[in-house]
Amino acid sequence: QTSPTTDGLWGMTFGNGLWVAVGGEGTIVTSPDGSHWTVQTNGIAAWLENVTFDNGQFVAVGGFGEICASTDGTNWTHQTLPANGEQLSGITSGNGLFVAVGSDGEIFTSPDGANWTQQNSGGDTSLYNVSYGNGHFVAVGDNGAILLSTDAINWMAGTPGISDALYAAAYYQNGTFVIVGSAGTILLNQPPQLGVVNRLAVNQIQFSLTGLDGSTAVI
Repeated sequence: QTSPTTDGLWGMTFGNGLWVAVGGEGTIVTSPDGSHWTVQTNGIAAWLENVTFDNGQFVAVGGFGEICASTDGTNWTHQTLPANGEQLSGITSGNGLFVAVGSDGEIFTSPDGANWTQQNSGGDTSLYNVSYGNGHFVAVGDNGAILLSTDAINWMAGTPGISDALYAAAYYQNGTFVIVGSAGTILLNQPPQLGVVNRLAVNQIQFSLTGLDGSTAVI
C-alpha cells in the first residue's frame, strides 16, 4: 500500500471502523480499509510510540510524556499528566482503565483517556510495553522486568531470572501472555507463573517454568 508519510510508524490499532497508526514527529495516519491512508494534522511535535482504542476513544502515547486522545481519529487533544512524564512507550486498556507505561518505571492510569493518575510501580526500571487479558495487566521492560497487576494500581514484580530487555507482551488465551525481548527471548507468562521457552533442537521445545518465589520446573 502507498503510505502518505515518510516518518517511521511505530504503533497501530483498530477501532470504530478505523485503522490508526502513529509514529515520528507526532505523525498520525488513518485508514478505513488498510489500503487508503490519510495524514491527520494534530499539532503534536513529540514522537508517538503506541496507540490503543477502547470505549469509543483512541489514546496515543510517546516522547516527553505525550498523551493525546481522539474519538474519531481526526481531531486529537493533548492530555496533561499529573507528573512530568518522560518517554511513554506502551499503552493498553482493560477493566475500565487506560494504562500507559514508560521510562523510569512510570505508570499512569485513566478511566477516560483525559484524567490521569500516576501509580507506583515499585521501581525505576524503564517499561516498554503493557498488555491486558484475563483480568491481569502485564507490563514489561528493561533488565527482564515483568510487573503484574489486577487493578493497575498495585503492581507485583515477577522473577523470570533473566536480564534481557523485554519489549512486547500480548495476551494469548487461557490466561497466558507471550512476551518477547532482546537476544531472541520468548517468555510464556501465566500469572502468577512465568515460563521461558527454550528451543533445543529441531522439533523439540523445552518449557522452564519459574514461579514468583523463584522456584522452577522443567517440562
